[in-house]
Amino acid sequence: MKLQEKIQGAINTFVVDAKQNVENAKEQVTSAYTEVVAATKEELELQKAAFATYKERITALTNKGFNKDAIVEDVKGEVAFFGNEIKTSVDRNINRFKNIFAPKAEEVKETVEAVTEEKVEAAG
Repeated sequence: MKLQEKIQGAINTFVVDAKQNVENAKEQVTSAYTEVVAATKEELELQKAAFATYKERITALTNKGFNKDAIVEDVKGEVAFFGNEIKTSVDRNINRFKNIFAPKAEEVKETVEAVTEEKVEAAG
């Protein structure tokens, strides 16, 4: 009976720990999702402002008149400007999402390692 009780106790402990780990993971996913949504909303606002700036720049260029050489230079300038803006936006968002997910992944990893180590010590 003693062995059976120990086995049942170990199983109960494992089940409780597993439930807690699932709850922790759900909280972390919810937190990450909330941060991603907030970051996405912020980025949309930045992009709306950027598009308003692009519109103003294009309008100013079209109001200058039509000189072929000037138009070619203006288009080259706008392509370079827009390319830099896209690169900046992509880099900003990659860094933003890394900063959101990296700590969460590290936290989950540390939790799993700690629980695993506890289980190994308890079993040994």
